[in-house]
Amino acid sequence: MSKTSQNSLDAIRAQHTAALSYIQWAHIVLILGVGLWIGSPKMVQALGLSAMLSLAGSMSLALLGNGPATRCVVAAGFAMQAACLTFMASGHGWQIDMHMYFFAALAITVALFDVRAVFVAAGTIALHHLLLNFIAPSLVFPAGADLARVVLHAVIVVFQTAALLLIISNFTAAMEQAENKSNETVEARKQIEADADETQAAVDELAAGLSALAAGDLRRRLSDSFPSRYNRLRDDFNESMEKLEHVMSEVIQHTQDISNSSNEISQAADSLARRSETQAADIEQTAAMLNDITETVHSTAEISEKADATAGATRNRAESSGEVMSGAIGAMGDIEKSSEQIAQIVSVIDEIAFQTNLLALNAGVEAARAGDAGRGFAVVATEVRDLAGRSSRAANEIGEIISKSQRQVERGVELVRRTGDELRNIQSEVVEVSASTSEITTATKQQSVAIESVNKTLNQVSHVTQQNAAMVEESTAASHALSRKAASLRGLVGHFQTSGAQQGSAAPLQRIA
Repeated sequence: MSKTSQNSLDAIRAQHTAALSYIQWAHIVLILGVGLWIGSPKMVQALGLSAMLSLAGSMSLALLGNGPATRCVVAAGFAMQAACLTFMASGHGWQIDMHMYFFAALAITVALFDVRAVFVAAGTIALHHLLLNFIAPSLVFPAGADLARVVLHAVIVVFQTAALLLIISNFTAAMEQAENKSNETVEARKQIEADADETQAAVDELAAGLSALAAGDLRRRLSDSFPSRYNRLRDDFNESMEKLEHVMSEVIQHTQDISNSSNEISQAADSLARRSETQAADIEQTAAMLNDITETVHSTAEISEKADATAGATRNRAESSGEVMSGAIGAMGDIEKSSEQIAQIVSVIDEIAFQTNLLALNAGVEAARAGDAGRGFAVVATEVRDLAGRSSRAANEIGEIISKSQRQVERGVELVRRTGDELRNIQSEVVEVSASTSEITTATKQQSVAIESVNKTLNQVSHVTQQNAAMVEESTAASHALSRKAASLRGLVGHFQTSGAQQGSAAPLQRIA
């Protein structure tokens, strides 16, 4: 192993030795906790032995340093700390479980990366098991001496020790390999530094060329010699500059052409925008006027419809009135016939009253002839005669009233007939008015539909015109933006210097009125 690798390994060993020597003191807390948990009567002796082992490790570190002797003391101390736990658990069911800490303590010693320390820890464990198995077996196994178990534990310790030694060997080899890689890295760095000097010279030359390019000078070429591996870079730079110079010459020329064209387009767009705005305003005003006309025609159509409806209702009422009048005329005729029948009945009543009066007179004569026997009958005959007289007078009065009613009914019938004739004349005239109003309503509806169609078409034209005006405004804004960008581009490309670029202006386009 090289000296550098050895120094690195010694540093790791020293750091881990000091750490493990301090960690040993934690066993006091561990033993105290386990002892209290299982109620061990040997806890005090175990604590004393653990403290002595921890003190031995710390004293060795202080007096001998973190060398091989201290590493062996610390490794043996960890093995004996496991023995303290096993001793404290004597007679308890956990005693055999405490043997697991022997293997853990042996594994911990690998952190020292010292083969001697691992051997010391393994030997301490083997010696502890072998001696106590014959001297004090109760301090090792709860069931007494058990040589077969000692052999089993010894085999496990051997296998574990072999594994730990392999780990230490691999770690040492890895340290050696890392050291070799580090040396190779140093050599590679030296070579890189040498190459960096050559590269720096090429980079400086290239930086000068790029500075010229940043300043806009496309005529700069790399003429100094480069290292062989960078010749391709110089050739590519020079070729790129030549192509860029050619392209920029063309760009400058085309930029001037674009600038002139964009100015002409911008002027034409301004003129078109003004005309489009005027046309849109005119169409919008026409659409507004046509909307007013449409509303007027709608109103006229609604009035015509109302008049048509009124005429129809009037015609229906006239027809109903004619029917009522016809019924009234019939009713008056019936009344006239009833009056005639009543007159006949009154005449019959009058005749009955006359006959009754005659019968009463005859009855009075017969009563007078009968004398006293017919006196009551005479009284009745008198009353019947008076009743017959009153009936005759009432019949005469009814006859006069009926005669008067007949004259009035005849006059009413004549008036009703004349009213019916007038209503029929009004009905015919209302029918003519209704027909004319229907024709006016139909014509107004047709005009309204036609004007609505024209209004809708004009509104669509107005909408399209407004959209066109908006598009013209957008195009105008875009043309102005294009003109500004063309001017900006012309200023940018004017920054570059070329060998044969002619920055003349192209022939201007014909201006659009």
